[in-house]
Amino acid sequence: MPANRAITAVLTVVAVILMVIAVIYFAVPASSLPSFMGRLPSSLPGSDVHRVKRGVAALVVGLLALGAAWVLSRRQPRAAP
Repeated sequence: MPANRAITAVLTVVAVILMVIAVIYFAVPASSLPSFMGRLPSSLPGSDVHRVKRGVAALVVGLLALGAAWVLSRRQPRAAP
């Protein structure tokens, strides 16, 4: 089943990327994030708050993608009739 392998590989890569993004959200202050990751408005320069909600969301979605990849990898192929 090459389709299952491809989907499993894609889900695994997406999960790893999302977990890296979650770590970045937890570790880097919001004022230092790249613009595509959602900077704070310019009215709060130098703020050292972290984007915890976005980090948790990225971590949860990453874990769900990893779980889905695991389930797909464990699925047994059906026997032909």
